[in-house]
Amino acid sequence: MDRLSGEGLMVASISKADWENFRAVGRVPPSIREVVLQSWKRSSRLAMASPKHAPLLGPDDLHATRTHARRLRQAAHAALSKADFLLRQSGNMMLLCDQDCVVLDAVGDSDTISRGRENHLHLGGKWSESAIGTNAIGTAIHLGRSVQVDGPEHFCEEIQRWNCAASPVKDPGTGQLLGVVNISWSAGQKQPGSTALSSAFALQVESELAHRLAQDRQLLLQYLHQRRMSEPVLLLDRTGAEIFSSESFAGLPDLSQALAELRHRLPQLIERGADHVAEALAGHLPDAALDVIEPRADAIGLVISLKSPSRRRRAETLDLAQLSRTGATMAELVAQAQRLLETSLPILIEGETGTGKATLARAMHEATRTMRDAPSHGPSRFTMLECALLSDEGLREDMARDGLAFDGGTLCLDSPGRASPAVQKLLLSVIETAERAGCRVITLASRSLFQMMQDGSLHRELYYRIAGARLTIPPLRERPDEIPLYLHAILARHRRENGGRELRLTAAAMAVLRAHSWPGNLREMQNLVSALSALSRSALIDARDLPPEIARPEGGAPGREDSLLDVEKTEIIAALDATAGNMTEAARRLGIARSTLYLKLEAYGITRPRSKP
Repeated sequence: MDRLSGEGLMVASISKADWENFRAVGRVPPSIREVVLQSWKRSSRLAMASPKHAPLLGPDDLHATRTHARRLRQAAHAALSKADFLLRQSGNMMLLCDQDCVVLDAVGDSDTISRGRENHLHLGGKWSESAIGTNAIGTAIHLGRSVQVDGPEHFCEEIQRWNCAASPVKDPGTGQLLGVVNISWSAGQKQPGSTALSSAFALQVESELAHRLAQDRQLLLQYLHQRRMSEPVLLLDRTGAEIFSSESFAGLPDLSQALAELRHRLPQLIERGADHVAEALAGHLPDAALDVIEPRADAIGLVISLKSPSRRRRAETLDLAQLSRTGATMAELVAQAQRLLETSLPILIEGETGTGKATLARAMHEATRTMRDAPSHGPSRFTMLECALLSDEGLREDMARDGLAFDGGTLCLDSPGRASPAVQKLLLSVIETAERAGCRVITLASRSLFQMMQDGSLHRELYYRIAGARLTIPPLRERPDEIPLYLHAILARHRRENGGRELRLTAAAMAVLRAHSWPGNLREMQNLVSALSALSRSALIDARDLPPEIARPEGGAPGREDSLLDVEKTEIIAALDATAGNMTEAARRLGIARSTLYLKLEAYGITRPRSKP
């Protein structure tokens, strides 16, 4: 990797007058470095004004961004701690930014960090070239190599008070750009070693990422050894690289195309957690079991095992008839779905996370395939697109090289409201291509797409293309009579698919579970069954065997634990009301970390009020 090119180290002398002449009449300074000139040209094409500071993410978006980048932040922890010590009272600060140019962490000289806030050169600031013009963070991300930008070389005048040097951090397993390490200091101060220093710290972060990847691969091999799987098996790490393949797996009929697509998608999907990986990849290999390995907070790999014929039959996708037998609510929903299958309308399925939207979509796909069961239709494919993970460049490439070729079947769009505006426009072409090929279009959303369209976050034309008819799956708390049916079905399926014990619930345990609000819906229920199977010593589950967030004393007044929890919940609500939803101030009043407050809101099911302007 060309970290330290000559242009990264040799900073030419550009005057303020040079910058003014370029902005006014487009005159190119004779001594300008090529890397800066090309960035100026990119910035000029945006026809942007000269903002005084970068865009700033709101508290919720920043929390989500830092959570999503937790692997990068954890690997950078030691490097940032060292930099924090070295750069104190030096006039320098070091920033860790993600691949979208958002500042994740800031350390170093406190006065410099404080001055950086004026330009949003601190947590939450987004320093892409498209947002703030030429700057070391955005230009290094754009080029994928080290860059130093001094004073008047910045495209926006207010940012010319800074000198900055940034070096990229790349994933050692995939080569994917994860972010940059940036050093910033006041303009006018010459620090010729700053680019080399930022590069050294970036290399330290990459070294830690490589060390953690090696540790994860060792854990994956240990997991496989402990399982002693007799079936044909393939073990992949988080990057999609093959760690182990049994001879029986390698000798099976050609699976290269399906495996190639699965391995290509795995690095991005795995960042979103085990549940999402399992759901998104289901169907890629119909005759295989996908087991996501998650020994701690993050998933580290995937085991693909090919099932025996008898086991394949037992683990088939639920059909509409089976779904209708889970309860009155689902029976009515299935009846509506069956009527819609007789039309060619695009279908929108809405419901909270974990309510079973993808399960219903796959059942509808299977029902459509049965209705079209004729040789002329050929194979019927279920194609899932996770819209939040799509980039306009990647989607254009897939469309150009027939990576999204359709031949009937079902096109399922997951969360199109979370896609960028550019991707949303491209999805219109994807839908048109799919419909011409005879595909049914089904869309899944955990938020109201109509409201998102009203708010301007969803393209109006896209909404009316995908919302021909709407099905809404109520959350589990609104259909308590169905809870026992779902529990027994999940218990039976877990036993069949995992070869585990047949767990049974006492009447007391069932009463507690029926009273639980199930904020995570069916996904929470599936996780609970898996945990009980792994941790319970007895196959008979009583109320006292349930996790503390679910279990409660039977009957009568609440116990001391319930009273304390109620007090805490009341205090949290009061703090949020008193601060108009300001999470930072509410956490300070409660004496807890802001991240802890987010967890408690989720645990208590508290909806945070919007901050007042």
